[in-house]
Amino acid sequence: MSLIKRTIKSSVPRGKDELRQVTVVREAWAEYRTKEKRFSKQFAEGLISLHKQLAKPGHGTFGECLKELDIPRMTAYRLMQLHGWKAEKRVTKTYTLEEHKAERYTMLCKEVRTYCAKVRKDPDYKAKLEKFFREITEGLGVVVEVREAA
Repeated sequence: MSLIKRTIKSSVPRGKDELRQVTVVREAWAEYRTKEKRFSKQFAEGLISLHKQLAKPGHGTFGECLKELDIPRMTAYRLMQLHGWKAEKRVTKTYTLEEHKAERYTMLCKEVRTYCAKVRKDPDYKAKLEKFFREITEGLGVVVEVREAA
């Protein structure tokens, strides 16, 4: 995929600042390949700057941009680390059992509401809702009756 002829699927950014940074990295990559490796600081700084703009955990486009520029991924990350870049560690939260149960309950309620909203469009929704809730409460000793709100 050409950087000059962009297509919709191109990961090269469209903003002025990001496009300028891509140009800087592209030119620095060309110099890096032809010169001695000790002149890699400008290239690494450009990569670090581009990484800050494009990398988002889970959905960033930095890797795709490297691929379009034909820059080996490991070379890019190695140079970035050599010049002071450190990967950000993702912070994970530890949930208590009560927090987990509350979150699951909230998600379950939302899913049931979504299902009920879909079923409500059906002319025979009352019977379908009764069947749905009967299946859920089966074995709990609970009787479910669906009535119209007053």
